[in-house]
Formats: sequence, structure tokens, C-alpha cells
Amino acid sequence: MADRTPSLMDALLTVHRGRDPRTMLQTMLAAVGGELGNATACCYMLDEGGSSFRLEFADDGTGEVTRGLWRNDLRVPPLLPRPATLAALTQLRATGAPVLVSDGFPDFLRELWGEELAAGIARALKMRYGVVAAVSAGSGPVGLLLFIIRDICPIDVAAECTAHAALALGNLYDRLSSVQDGERDQETGLLHLAVIEQLGARELVRAERYRRALSVVVIEPSAPAASPESMAAAGETARQVMRQPDTVARLDSERLVFLLPETPSGGAIGFIQRLHAAASPALAAMRCSAAAFPQDGQTWDALVQVAIHRLDAPEAPVAMATPRSSVQGGLRGAFPSFGGVPTRPNTRFR
Repeated sequence: MADRTPSLMDALLTVHRGRDPRTMLQTMLAAVGGELGNATACCYMLDEGGSSFRLEFADDGTGEVTRGLWRNDLRVPPLLPRPATLAALTQLRATGAPVLVSDGFPDFLRELWGEELAAGIARALKMRYGVVAAVSAGSGPVGLLLFIIRDICPIDVAAECTAHAALALGNLYDRLSSVQDGERDQETGLLHLAVIEQLGARELVRAERYRRALSVVVIEPSAPAASPESMAAAGETARQVMRQPDTVARLDSERLVFLLPETPSGGAIGFIQRLHAAASPALAAMRCSAAAFPQDGQTWDALVQVAIHRLDAPEAPVAMATPRSSVQGGLRGAFPSFGGVPTRPNTRFR
């Protein structure tokens, strides 16, 4: 390929060694942006429960695109419905071509985003053309990768970069899935703490970048110590009330910890209430508490420690939690730029 440079070839090799979608796409964008022009990547991946496709990355790697879209009151949708997205990806794979190149956004993406929003994003980014690829794993289509070309990047170069990145993302999905399946506590069947810590770190990056809420809930099935049987029973009860993006793991010998993405403190209150309602008599005495990002802490460890501290608080943890109506004020306090960003509930970043 005449336009392929040694630097770009290095990037194509490096992207396959990435450990998370953000790093992989930033590597690719740095290579494309440095030599071939400006580009923006947008990546959706199937969430852990398989209920929807979640926005993992939407930027040019510098943050300028995100800020530019906010200034124009444009928000890439945080979720895409699984049935419609899966149908589009299956059809895309059936063509046999590794990528689809179009003058603008492809028809199926305009339908998923909405014609008005898609047209607004194309105008705001001064889009020249787009390259789309299905991200495939052993289980089938698991993601959607879009490169928005905003400069003079040759089509064949953009197509090859997109194809490499999609392949690397699919392989990464398979690796992470196998690791999580193999890192469960044998006594309870729950994830080990190291797994949820990695997921929590990723979700906190997402929450910080896109000005979103996140909650951590800690439960203690019984005091002073919980048996493996009660821990397993609590985990099974929790699965009945968890949303698909939520995750539960064994925090220590006595407690479980939950990661609730896109959940302000009011949502964590509702989760705890549903957990109590679904609990068996044997779990009636379990203690629960929550901590919310950003108002209760900025890191995973800080949020977990706040939640643990609230287990022993004089007042009930639910009563101490921040009401949903005050969440936006908490976000404005933690993110100084948040207050000046207009929001539309159906089109915000996740």
C-alpha cells in the first residue's frame, strides 16, 4: 500500500497488543492524526449482560471533539438497542467486506442515532466520509466501530486502520470474557475482587470523561461473619434485581460489592430497596450501604471505603444517601465545566 508508512505499520501492530478499547483506539488515532489527517473514532461494545451496545469511546483522542459536540449541544447516544444493532452488524458481516465506506453515516447508524442527531454530528465534525466495521468475537458480533474521517486521509488507509482496530477489539473481547469466566470464587460463584476493580477503574474513567454518575453498593449478608452459603444466596438475590450493566463481586470474607454504572445515589437507593424486597428471610438482617461518584469519592478505593464506613453509621444507609434531585448539583460541584453544558436526556454521553 503506497501510503503506508513505517510509523503507521508500527501502530497497526501495536493496536493488537492493547489491553483496553480506549488505549487501542487512541494509539490508532495518534498514528492516523500524526501523518494522514484528523479522524474521530466511535466504538460501541456489547455490555456484560448482552442487553445493549454501550459507548466505549467517542473522540479524536485529545478531547477536543467531545468538547466541540457539547458546545453544539450534541451527545452521542450512550446505548444502542441490542436487536436492531445486532441485525445491522449481522447484515454488515454478511457482505464479506471487512469494512463499509460511505460518504456520510451509513443508513443503519442514522436510524439508530436518529436522522437529526446524525446530521448534526456530521456537520459539527465537518465529516468527509465514514468507515464502519463490525467487531466480531467467537460468540458473533459484539461491537460496532466507526472512524469519522475529517481530513485528507486516503480511503484505503482509513479502511485498513478500521479493519485492524475492529479485529483487535474482537480479540480483546474474547480475552476479557475468558479471564472473567475463569476468575470466579469457587465457593460462591461470584467474581473475584480484582476483576470488579478493573471494571470499576474503566467505568470511573468513562464517568469522569463524559460527566456521568456511578454508584458502588456494599452489602453484608449477616454479621459478624457471612458463610459462603449466605454469600452465594445474597449474590443470587442480587442478580434478580441487577440491571445488565451492573456487576457484583466478593469484596472480602464478609461482604459483597456492586458496581452500578450510570447510577446516581438515588438509583442506588432504589437498588438497595429492591434488594431488601427480594431477599429471603435468611437475608432479612443484611446490611447495605452506597457511595456515589463524584460526590462521595473520585476513585474506586475511596468509594468502597465510604460505603463500608456507612455500614456502621448510626443512621440507615438509605436515609443518608443523596436524593436523585440533588445529583446534578453534585455533578456541577465536582465538574466545574458541567454547569455550562446543556443536556438533553435522550442524547447524552454515557
